[in-house]
Amino acid sequence: MNIRWVILVLLCASMSFNHFCLDTPASLLSQFDDWMDEHSSSSFQTDFNMLFAVYSFPNIFITLFGGSLVSRYGDWQMLIAFALCMMIGEFIFAVGVHHKSWETMFLGRFVYGFGGENMYTSKSVLITRWFPENQLALAFGIGLSTARLGTVFGNSISPKIANSTDVPTAIYVGFVATVAILIASLCIARIEIWTERHLSIVGIKRPIPINSSLQEALLEGNRGDNDALSQASSKHSITSHRTTSVGSEVDIIIQHASSDKTSPKNIGDIIRLNMLFWLLAGTVLFIYGCVVPYNVAASGILLERNFFRDPPGACQLILPNQCTSGILEPMTGNPSLDIDTGEACPGSYYAAVLPSSLNITRDNTPQWDTSWELEAYVYESLDA
Repeated sequence: MNIRWVILVLLCASMSFNHFCLDTPASLLSQFDDWMDEHSSSSFQTDFNMLFAVYSFPNIFITLFGGSLVSRYGDWQMLIAFALCMMIGEFIFAVGVHHKSWETMFLGRFVYGFGGENMYTSKSVLITRWFPENQLALAFGIGLSTARLGTVFGNSISPKIANSTDVPTAIYVGFVATVAILIASLCIARIEIWTERHLSIVGIKRPIPINSSLQEALLEGNRGDNDALSQASSKHSITSHRTTSVGSEVDIIIQHASSDKTSPKNIGDIIRLNMLFWLLAGTVLFIYGCVVPYNVAASGILLERNFFRDPPGACQLILPNQCTSGILEPMTGNPSLDIDTGEACPGSYYAAVLPSSLNITRDNTPQWDTSWELEAYVYESLDA
C-alpha cells in the first residue's frame, strides 16, 4: 500500500476522533442538564455554551502561534505535542464532568482546544508534503469529510452510552479516543523517521518532490539499492515546501512555495499573505459562523427527534391512572402494552408512556405511608 495513503488514513482517523470529542457535549445536552442538576435553566445554558466558547475563542489567536511552532519545530513533532494536549485536556474535562465542576471543565476544554485546532495545521503540512499537487484537493476533501464522521458517530453513540451508564462514562470514552489520536500521531512520526533515515542514506534532505521517481520508490516502500536511489535523485531538482495554515479546518487556505527568502517563516510574515488568502479566510469565517452554532443547537433537537419520539397510539399503560415506577408503582407493575398485539411497547428510541391521570388513595395503594400529607392524590389530567 502506498505510504502516502497510510499517512492520510491515520490523519483522517485522528481528525474523526477529534470531532467525536469536540461535539460530544452537544449531543448530551439533555443528559448534561440532568447530571448537573442545576435549579436555574438559564444558568445551565450559559455554562454549557461556555464549553464551546472557551474552546473556540482563544483559537482565534492560538492557531497563529501554532503555525509558527510547526514551522520552527516540525510537523510530526508538533503533531505529537498537539495530540498530548488533546489527551490531557479531555482527561481534565472528564474529571470536571465526574465532579460536576464547571471550572475544571472549562480548563479541560481550553487545553483540548489548543491541541485540537492546531492539529489541523500539522495535518495540512503533512498532506501538502506527501501528496503531489494533482492529488492535494482529493486528499484534503477526504480528510474533511471523514473528520465529520466523528460528529455523526458522537451524536449517535454518546447518548446511548450516557443513557445506559452515566454522562462521565460517555466523556471518558472521548478520552480513549484521544489516546487513539496520540497512537496515530506516533505511527505517523515513525513513518516520517523511517523516510528521513532512508533519504539520509543517499544524502538527500527532506522534503523532495513527491512526483519524482525517488519519492515514488520510497512511498511504495521500495528498499531499492543506494545506487538506484542516487541515480533517481540526480535527475530531479530538490524543492523545499513550507506550509502555513491559519484556522482549524481551512485546509484549502495553504501557502506552499519554494524555500526562498520570501517564504513566510515568522508570525509577522502574515502581512505578506495575498488578497486571495484573506478572501478565502473571510469566506470560511462566514461559513463556520453559520454552521457551527447550528450544529450545537441542532444536536438537542435531533436528539429529541431521534430518541424521544412519541409512542404509537396503540401503546397504552395497563393502569393509565397509576405510576410506572418509583414508590407509587403498583406492586404488580404497570407496563405499557400494544392493545392490538398484546406485546410490550414502545421499544427503542421512543419516549416512555406516561399516565394521563393519577388516582392514588389509601385503599388502592398497599405501600401507603401514613406520614403523607394528603389522604388521596387524585388528578383528573396530568397534561401540562
